Amino acid sequence: MPVDAFARGVLDAARLLDRPVPYGLRLATRYDGMRAKLATPQLTAVNLHLDQVAEAAIDLLIAAMEGKEPQPHAIVPPQLVVRKSSTV
Repeated sequence: MPVDAFARGVLDAARLLDRPVPYGLRLATRYDGMRAKLATPQLTAVNLHLDQVAEAAIDLLIAAMEGKEPQPHAIVPPQLVVRKSSTV
């Protein structure tokens, strides 16, 4: 997912501009991927539970293609994962 790659790019740019994260700039991303977890400092992220969302979408698509009634899916709401990039 390229979203956390953009956030890593901002982190790199902040270093070049002498904007210490999180003291001079606080960062967060909307994807809780490996880049966010492996960044230094680790990036605060929103976990959208995309694996569950994708599974539900595929199930709904298959049901629609087969003319069946779609089954409800319980999807965990988005969750903020606070890490060092946004806390002082």
